[in-house]
Amino acid sequence: MTQYLWERPEWTRFRWRNENILRSLGECRLLQGKLLGKATGLGLTLECQTQAEILTEETLMTAAIEGESLDIKTVRSSVARKLGLPSAGLSVDRRIDGLVSVLLDATKRHDTPLTEKRLFGWHASLFPTGYSGMYKIRVGQWRGTQPMQIVSGPAGREIVHFEAPSADRIPTEIGHFLGWWNEGQDHLEGLLRSAIAQFWFVTIHPFEDGNGRMGRLWQTLILARWNPLFAHIPVESLMYQHQQEYYAALNDSTKQSDCALFIEFMLTMVQKAVTECQTPQVTPQVTPQVERLLQTLIGDMSRDQLQKAIGLQDRKSFRALYLAPALAVGLIEMTIPEKPNSRLQKYRLADLGRAWLSQKGEQ
Repeated sequence: MTQYLWERPEWTRFRWRNENILRSLGECRLLQGKLLGKATGLGLTLECQTQAEILTEETLMTAAIEGESLDIKTVRSSVARKLGLPSAGLSVDRRIDGLVSVLLDATKRHDTPLTEKRLFGWHASLFPTGYSGMYKIRVGQWRGTQPMQIVSGPAGREIVHFEAPSADRIPTEIGHFLGWWNEGQDHLEGLLRSAIAQFWFVTIHPFEDGNGRMGRLWQTLILARWNPLFAHIPVESLMYQHQQEYYAALNDSTKQSDCALFIEFMLTMVQKAVTECQTPQVTPQVTPQVERLLQTLIGDMSRDQLQKAIGLQDRKSFRALYLAPALAVGLIEMTIPEKPNSRLQKYRLADLGRAWLSQKGEQ
């Protein structure tokens, strides 16, 4: 009979001996120190508009990891309101407002003690309608008694890859988790704590839905507490670009009862994020889809022209995977930005997009 990681008496006494982790940890510390020194030496502070762009990108990417496409204009509207920026005439969406509120709470109030009540508040904000897609779920409370399993295979021949702790164990498991969090802030490196917290929380899987998103919030909160710079470093965007490796690292660590694989993956993501933050003008977040869009865009082109040139028929996928990410990081721009929904709207390369293509051509 399969014994899952959480069934072992020592499962929360995480241990690792991995030279790759030590090497990655050292590199992350070095890069973080360089970035902090550069910011301090130049007296850099993030203006509200810059914070807004970073938070917008993080909101889009954390939803995209879960397969959810958000409207970028609505995200920007919500972020603007939360940061006190002008947002007149922009649309409102309760789901997006909730996600933005939770991300801000995790970064702005990272010193606030964590409790069940705060967790329930986060979860309720992520699902303000009480539904996940078409399905009604338990919101702001632990999941029900039905087993939480990850399965594959046809009906009648399902293979159970993982089963989370039973519902009656959740209060105890979360109690241990919150105790570790609130009592051991200074006992472990922030980079390691962020990876362990995410792995631990996802293993418990306390909610019916949103566990992955909630788990990544722990990473955001811990890194922001460890060093405030990390509140403005888009680690989430890199996780979106490497989401297959993200899920593979989670699964492999679970199967091998060793969190070292997941820790190593997360350290790599942090290392990449910090590196890119030091040279933002030449290293924007570019997925293969966005790269294809940039290479296709010649002069001013409409959405229909771009879709036809790329060979993509689904407008929703085009907007979510190509158009919105390119606009979000400033690689392309609208020809009529004051009327984003105009039927005459076209798109063209921005200066950053041209610079990125130029650099790409030199490699």
